[in-house]
Amino acid sequence: MAVLAALASAFLLFARPAAASERVQTAFQDVRLTAEIVPAGGGRFAALKVYARRGRRAELVYIHPGSAQALRFEKSGFCDFFGDGSPALLYRSRDALGRALDIVRYGSPYFKRVGLFPDGRVVDLDDDGQREILSQRRPLGRWFSLACGGFTTAPSHALAASVWAWNGRAFADVSGRYPGFWERREADDRAALDAARVDRRKRPGLFMGRAVTVFFDEAARGRKRAGWLELSRLIESSGAPRSCAREARARLREPLEIPADWP
Repeated sequence: MAVLAALASAFLLFARPAAASERVQTAFQDVRLTAEIVPAGGGRFAALKVYARRGRRAELVYIHPGSAQALRFEKSGFCDFFGDGSPALLYRSRDALGRALDIVRYGSPYFKRVGLFPDGRVVDLDDDGQREILSQRRPLGRWFSLACGGFTTAPSHALAASVWAWNGRAFADVSGRYPGFWERREADDRAALDAARVDRRKRPGLFMGRAVTVFFDEAARGRKRAGWLELSRLIESSGAPRSCAREARARLREPLEIPADWP
């Protein structure tokens, strides 16, 4: 009996819900909304749950999908992101695939996720008071590599940026509306390339990653062909043997969706 009692106590201790590390609240009409984050630990993934309380009745109206290693609220948590008074919850998640900005919106009786942006952050690119989302992803993945003879490079640092804004129904890609942003980003790209160029023979993957980022940024501005020509030039100056440079360009055509008739 003593053994059974000890096992029961251990089970209850393990099953006891973990305490929330963060909790935010807001009121909307006759509903009190509470969101709480429970950190990962004890074999559990991190969890985020949102409850809606009307009077004495509370309902679970949202739970973060997936297996998060970490979660945290963006700034104060609940906000009027959409400008119509409806509560929105912004939070950051991290899992095996990377980091993301999640945006969920309340529409009685539940919350619905309306945006998921890899490595996303809230910005105001033109200082007009309207918020945009700047997102960055790795289209080539983390393990894409180019190998030729003794030359090997893994351009896993290549990032494709995009700008998103709410159009009243959904988030839309508005990257082409902000030429000033892309000009500033191009200057940053060039500075990063110059820094990587100094060490390109020791760290060719870093240089190649920066070079492919230049292509992605040009494509986002509607200048994909110019970006491909610039990437080709940068590959030629990467320190790779000439035959390997040609092979690298050939390998990149498919993942970058380069038309067959482009040089």
